[in-house]
Amino acid sequence: MNKTTGKIEKLYRRDDLFIHNYDPSYKAKKNALRWIRGIAPQAPLRGPVRVDRYYYFSYRSQDYGTGKNAGQIKASAPIWKETRPDIDNFDKFLFDILSGLYFRDDGQIAAGVQIKQYSEQPRTEVYISKLIMESDIKELQGDELSLFNERI
Repeated sequence: MNKTTGKIEKLYRRDDLFIHNYDPSYKAKKNALRWIRGIAPQAPLRGPVRVDRYYYFSYRSQDYGTGKNAGQIKASAPIWKETRPDIDNFDKFLFDILSGLYFRDDGQIAAGVQIKQYSEQPRTEVYISKLIMESDIKELQGDELSLFNERI
């Protein structure tokens, strides 16, 4: 209550504000970060990068044969996973833990492939490479330039 005006007012003081962003995958990111830090380069890449992501999921139980075919994947089993979880949610998780270690910011990602499919060996594969710019090509000399031309 404001004694001067007689009106009820909300007071906002710095001490009263509690701002917190809730991240439901905080613990998973923390665990993944522990492992990834051990294999990260000494300095993150600068400039544009390409990040290819391959997400492999376990086949569903109905994709396996029965009887004498138990343990074998049916010929009719799908290759591509078209159901949840969404691929962009995996990318968000992945980019959050890779930012600062492999590249400075996920805004640097200028190219990449993302695939979500079934496999007998569930896993995530990530391939990170620096994109070569025209100015980088001019700096290459002799054997380095011929090796670069062969890769293209």
